[in-house]
Amino acid sequence: MPATLEVTRRSFPLENLNVVGRRPFEITLDGTVVATVRAGETVELPVDAGHHTLRLREGHSVSPD
Repeated sequence: MPATLEVTRRSFPLENLNVVGRRPFEITLDGTVVATVRAGETVELPVDAGHHTLRLREGHSVSPD
């Protein structure tokens, strides 16, 4: 049964941003880049039901497994 993965990235005032936060996050699902999300955006992705690995990356910063 299909499901929807929703990723929301909150926005912050520009004066509070450092280098992290200005570039889009790459959304990787099961080892494949499936979308990007910028500050203040929401992305909805269809996924098959079951276990998946989700990672976010911004430059050299990568979320843990």
